[in-house]
Amino acid sequence: MICSMVPASMIDTCWEEVSPLLEKACRLTEGRCEIDDVKAMLEKESAHLWVAYKVEHDKRIFFGAVVTRFNTYPRCRYLCLVFCGGVNFEKWRTQIMSMFRNFAKEMHCAGIEATARKGWSKLLAKDGYKARWVAFELPLSGV
Repeated sequence: MICSMVPASMIDTCWEEVSPLLEKACRLTEGRCEIDDVKAMLEKESAHLWVAYKVEHDKRIFFGAVVTRFNTYPRCRYLCLVFCGGVNFEKWRTQIMSMFRNFAKEMHCAGIEATARKGWSKLLAKDGYKARWVAFELPLSGV
């Protein structure tokens, strides 16, 4: 399995294959973000695209995609895992999580954070992540 960050200038070379992996995560934002918004963030370099794939018969087969960005606070910054999608996560989890840790350290981040569905807590716990809070929302549309 190959895991890599995709430079902004290369987004178009894999977007057709990668965007379907991220669309479900976008749908879960309840209208906050569409897949076109994600692509725009990546092209503007306000977010980063990471992919997991293998090459078979000179063709790339994508297993996963993760979008990260920096969250800057008054006293530190964190690498934030914004969107994640794909299949067979256990096959590429360890490698990509290691890459996130190294990238965050290189970029002088105080840590890595994510807001995700409750189901992610078991998977992320394997890498030392701890659930610190639960996010709640009150949608006001249609009220």
